[in-house]
Amino acid sequence: MGRRIAFDPRRGRLWAVCPSCDRWNLAPLDSRWEALEELERKRRDQGRVLATTANVALIHVPGVELVRVGQTRLLEEAWWRYGKRLRRRPGRLPAGLLRWQRFGFHAWRGHARCITCDSALHELSWRRAGRLHLTRDGNADPALHLQCGRCRRGGRIGEFQLEGVVADHVLRRVMTYSHFGGASDGRIQAASDLIDRLGSPAALATELSGTGLRLDALLDRRTQAVALDIALNEDSERRLLGMELAELEARWRAEEEIAGIADGLLTPLPSLDHLLRRLRPGDRAPNSELRAPSEGIGP
Repeated sequence: MGRRIAFDPRRGRLWAVCPSCDRWNLAPLDSRWEALEELERKRRDQGRVLATTANVALIHVPGVELVRVGQTRLLEEAWWRYGKRLRRRPGRLPAGLLRWQRFGFHAWRGHARCITCDSALHELSWRRAGRLHLTRDGNADPALHLQCGRCRRGGRIGEFQLEGVVADHVLRRVMTYSHFGGASDGRIQAASDLIDRLGSPAALATELSGTGLRLDALLDRRTQAVALDIALNEDSERRLLGMELAELEARWRAEEEIAGIADGLLTPLPSLDHLLRRLRPGDRAPNSELRAPSEGIGP
């Protein structure tokens, strides 16, 4: 019935979301209960939470995406999806040519000035971008510094500084450019384990940005470099998922109103009471997470 299923275990709702038109199709009342139990089991045992709001969670399990309605304290793990895209994949054209077609000759073009001699920097080739040092700005976010050649020749200390959105953009481009050919399953697993040990992608980015390493030296540390690539793309992934989830929550509110009418008015009350009793705590195993509605019908 599609690759996305929406369900509310508290109210006993179940929808199949059409992959073509995104319409939510409410399942018949008497065919929901076993499916709801199975969905909760899949969510608990195999699910990865991509994004959440106060009322809705978007969860991936193998072969399907679940939209779970209800408050949840599950940990979001949106970052792992980008790791899957890094798996090596053969191409018909040489990787170098494909990479050039996508990224061009320069890692960055813009305008920056040396903090000491005020000389200008307008572009960075990919080779020169490897000389950027990974540091932190005043907000503890990743920043990039490049030693000024004019100051070095004059025996002075000077540098160009890239911070904020510019630093994030350049760093992501360098990481993606360097890993354009992908990474092995073993390397991705090791990078994922590193993120898990540090607690989150943001924690990994903070940890590595405090090293002051040049990017070419960091890229030689393959596991750390792949982990940083995943972490840097997590923020972009999360923003996109947040937009999608806001739309899903709005759709759920409209569909829940219709479901409340359908279940409360169109279903004979004796049948409804019989089915809801199947989910009441006294009638179920103690470890079941499902329970019957107890607060009336409707959102």
